[in-house]
Amino acid sequence: MTICNEQYDAARSEARRARDAAEALGESGVSAGALRFLADACRETGDEGAEALYRESEHLADKLDMRPARAHAHLGLAKLYHRAGRPAEAADRLAPATAMCRDMGMTHWLEKATRLSAALAAPRGCSAPSGVSNRVGNRESRYSHPRP
Repeated sequence: MTICNEQYDAARSEARRARDAAEALGESGVSAGALRFLADACRETGDEGAEALYRESEHLADKLDMRPARAHAHLGLAKLYHRAGRPAEAADRLAPATAMCRDMGMTHWLEKATRLSAALAAPRGCSAPSGVSNRVGNRESRYSHPRP
């Protein structure tokens, strides 16, 4: 699943359906992924439930020893904390996400983690570091600081 054209309401609805179906079928691994996707959609709309969803996804991934899902949950929480102006918490989540992505050869996600690390290192209010845009899709970010 991907979120395209800012269709966050539809993405949340589909992710909830996927999570509910996975839980009904006892597919905990699928449920962990659906929870992360739902958390991503919630994060993009500023929904306060995103943090709890990431933590639930992380808990399931940890219980099932799903290291890639754990890395995604850490990275999602790091992005959430960065946007909320909580850089210390973002850095605490980013460090394990980066290490996991590197260790597992998740190069696409490692690049995202590296960009977030650069954004965290830049003072708030500064222009975005190279490779980090303040644009999201075809619109300007609603955040005053660089987004990874």
